[in-house]
Amino acid sequence: MMLRLLTVLAAFLATIETASIVKRAPGDCYVNGYTFKDGQPFKISGFPPCIEYFCRSGQFNLIKEGCGTDNNTVCHDVNSTWVKQCRTWTCSKSFKDGYTYYSTSIIATKCPDDNGACFEPGDVFTLTIKNTTYSNCSCTTTPNSTVYTTCYTTATTG
Repeated sequence: MMLRLLTVLAAFLATIETASIVKRAPGDCYVNGYTFKDGQPFKISGFPPCIEYFCRSGQFNLIKEGCGTDNNTVCHDVNSTWVKQCRTWTCSKSFKDGYTYYSTSIIATKCPDDNGACFEPGDVFTLTIKNTTYSNCSCTTTPNSTVYTTCYTTATTG
């Protein structure tokens, strides 16, 4: 009885060991429980979505890095700049306590008109406020990118 129990236990353990073996071809990369083929670009689940790696001969290397915007649907490369809603943004990479951080920041702000055109602070442009259109608006910007617009009405006599 004891011998039969040991035989069944040994067969069970062999089955578990065989089932847990992950078959990989030479040169594949094994990262966080996933296997990536040699020559395959990949992203790691749980990492920032704009980070991409490449598997080569069993090693993986960083091939693309950047900042995610618009709910991480758009990626911007590190050190790149882009304009959205009259604000110029940049993507930066920094290191702290052994970790890499990617962040976006505003580096310049302009003033939007009704059509989305951007004007320098002090320029004069047209703007509609509460259903009234003003043709002589100007604005200033502050370091934190807040835009203050001043509009004056022009008196017309007839």
